[in-house]
Amino acid sequence: MKHKVIILFFIDVIFSQNISYDLSNQFGIELENNEIIWNSDQNFDQLLIDSSSKYFKQKFHSFDFDDIKIDSTYTKSKFSYEFGDYGLDILNIGLKKYSEDSNLQFIGLKKSFFGNYSEFADADSSPLSLLYKIDYSKRFKKHSIAFSLGYFKTSSDFLFDTIEDNSNNKEFSDFISFTLVDRFQKGIWNYIFEFNHITKHDKLFLSEELLNSDTDINRNIIRINANNSKNVSLDISLDNKFYFDLRSVDYPLQSYSQNSLHLVGDNTFKSSKIRYGFDYFKGSAPYIIDSEGRSDSDQVLPNLYYEINHSFGNQTYSLSLDMINKPTTFLFHNPNYQDIETWNKVNLSHKIFAGFVLQTNLKWVEASDITAYNQDSNSFFTASDDLLSLNTEFSISFNNSHHIGLIYYHNFYDSIISSNRSDIININYQFESSLMNEKLGVDGIISFAYYSENNSEL
Repeated sequence: MKHKVIILFFIDVIFSQNISYDLSNQFGIELENNEIIWNSDQNFDQLLIDSSSKYFKQKFHSFDFDDIKIDSTYTKSKFSYEFGDYGLDILNIGLKKYSEDSNLQFIGLKKSFFGNYSEFADADSSPLSLLYKIDYSKRFKKHSIAFSLGYFKTSSDFLFDTIEDNSNNKEFSDFISFTLVDRFQKGIWNYIFEFNHITKHDKLFLSEELLNSDTDINRNIIRINANNSKNVSLDISLDNKFYFDLRSVDYPLQSYSQNSLHLVGDNTFKSSKIRYGFDYFKGSAPYIIDSEGRSDSDQVLPNLYYEINHSFGNQTYSLSLDMINKPTTFLFHNPNYQDIETWNKVNLSHKIFAGFVLQTNLKWVEASDITAYNQDSNSFFTASDDLLSLNTEFSISFNNSHHIGLIYYHNFYDSIISSNRSDIININYQFESSLMNEKLGVDGIISFAYYSENNSEL
């Protein structure tokens, strides 16, 4: 039996006109082709992560068991511990029991990390992420049932040089997410029934940004999907949300509820795909101005997605149009919390395969009725804005042991919904090497990043 020692090697170099919050890799701003991403639901394996969970991808990651590809019964455990500069401390544990008709898995994660520059972190209290998750699935004759249950906790203290007392600056969140899925087939139709539940406590106080919230969230989603072999899919979901303001001095607590119904049809063809339907939103909340009575609102809006692809030799062209509706980010002290945002997106893509991969994406996004915050006046206002961004990616591999990837982003103009950095460049070089008759291995990544200055007023 051969034993091989592998040494991992990492170098990360960043050049920027200034080091700011969106570069810290602590809980910085998440970008997607220069577009700022917020107020969007996410998925963690099978679990639903509510849109109120900020920077979730920087805080948590799953644990891969590297499944054994045989039809047998086995039990597998895994342990991983990482530590490094800037307070990096990550512990992963996992246990998996697999059989032909069932699967049981448990993972745990404890992570603390100040970020690459630590300018917003309290040296005595590094940001903490804690996770426990259990998954179970069982296959029956006509049904396949799975459930997943996860507990997530985050805690962070912040320091700002512009204020003397940072003792109250804190972000805390803990929540439970539960998912139950039943899949079965009847005739040519495949059905999926899914139930999601989230119970969450979310607290944020930042005196530097004049933010103060303490909220309990309860959320339930029921989804039903039906699809057949003739490229037809129907999807219906009912989303029920309750928010409770724990800062309320009166009882019952100030609360807000929102119900939404989404009906979507989906057709897939050889070189195109279309999704269409409508979204119905109904909200109920107390008046903000005089605190008397309740305010109700309802809206019905269309949703649409269309994508067309064409391949010609080693090249692929695609065009997609997307219309998305979603409630504005909820804050109890925001008078516009019942508004519905509409996001229209157009994406044009071109890809070349020729011993290398070259892909170019031109994206235009228009956002209507988004709620923005004015720190000078400590008030909220509703605005509409758009962005235009170009993303170019180039990658090439040599001998399956060396890989070079380059990504260039260009932002054409400033806007509320963009990074407002005209140029961003990321270069990654990955290598694998074997020494001493393959008994010693050196694997590494060398990264380079350049961010132009953000000198906008937004």
